[in-house]
Amino acid sequence: MRLKKSEIIKIGNWEPYKYEWKINRNLISPDDNINLYYGNLISSLTNNSKFKCEQTEDGGLSNFLEFICYEKKSRGDGIQVLILFINLCAPIATFGQTTASVWNKVIGYSYPKTEELGIIRNNKLSEIANELSEILKENSIALYDHNELNIDLIEGLEIKENLIEGKKMFNYLFQMID
Repeated sequence: MRLKKSEIIKIGNWEPYKYEWKINRNLISPDDNINLYYGNLISSLTNNSKFKCEQTEDGGLSNFLEFICYEKKSRGDGIQVLILFINLCAPIATFGQTTASVWNKVIGYSYPKTEELGIIRNNKLSEIANELSEILKENSIALYDHNELNIDLIEGLEIKENLIEGKKMFNYLFQMID
């Protein structure tokens, strides 16, 4: 799915990319429409039999859902994980490999570099990435990688506030405020 400039602008303003998009996170009760539309997807991620997956962002302070996915038996510091971002304003997602501290649950992690989004260098994580790709496809969500997201912003676009540092298309499409 290729986004038009007008759709990209709407996503950056936390608005639905199209009028008919089911989720509007600016409504009084955005959780209702997020769960109605993405409830099955969230469940298929967090209750997956092939890997462990924890939801770490629910759209409350962002325009995306965020999940940390890793091997079921992983425990300790410096664990290799995938972080999955699912946009709430359009059916797009991305994931990248990073490290986390995993004990009873994920307690700390870093964001992947935008130039590494979609690049998985760990065989076990490749299996998880393939499963994530299938789940996203089943839910009609386009998977973006560094080719679409590690590009400079289109002229005229400006990131007003974002806790995820950077000035690339990824930082415009996936925003978090304080």
